[in-house]
Amino acid sequence: MPYNRNPQIRFTQKLDANFNLMIAAVSQRDFTSNTAPYRNSSLPSGHVQVNYKSKNALVGLAGHFEQIRPKTGSGLTNDFSNERVNSVSVMAYGRFETKPMTIKAEAMYGENATSFIMLGGYVGYTPTSGLGLETYSTMATQSFWIDLTGKTKKVIPGFFAGFSQNDGANNPISGKAVAYGFSNAVGGIAASGNTTTRTINYIYRLAPRIEVPIKNLKFGLEAEYLAAE
Repeated sequence: MPYNRNPQIRFTQKLDANFNLMIAAVSQRDFTSNTAPYRNSSLPSGHVQVNYKSKNALVGLAGHFEQIRPKTGSGLTNDFSNERVNSVSVMAYGRFETKPMTIKAEAMYGENATSFIMLGGYVGYTPTSGLGLETYSTMATQSFWIDLTGKTKKVIPGFFAGFSQNDGANNPISGKAVAYGFSNAVGGIAASGNTTTRTINYIYRLAPRIEVPIKNLKFGLEAEYLAAE
């Protein structure tokens, strides 16, 4: 993950010459602008990953579990709350070396992908009367990207394409709904309680590029087309 700087305790086991197993307990405090739900939870997120490495290929599959406690008190009378949000994310990735090019790709399904600075988040529901605790459901996010890099020497072509979509709330509950996400710091990534706030349904990027190496220097030119709904 490009912004991952989380303190963690990680165990890596080499299963054989090609397969590796990784298990990690990951601190969540550095991944979001709103750290209270992660501190309230008092639980690290759990990560399990298996990958296969050979001379010309790397493929992996990962699973991520996270539990947060958005509030210690909620509702009109601010009653004590121990309501939790459980989320599961899965990811598959690969890098392949062929004679004409290097191919990299990743696919991810995430619940409450705010933790990865992605579209989505979670939704809090309170009864329309305002009495009762706020309960929660996650928003689902899917993301795919691929990158191609040529293996020519004088002019190296490349191309990146990526797509991400916010699939909305899983198992929504009736009542007054407020969406929580990364929008506390960056507008548009997830909806907020402000009814005038817009959120992104899907976003994609197409970016061709060329690179010209000259001895110990490399010059590059990239064009980018980006669209969001």
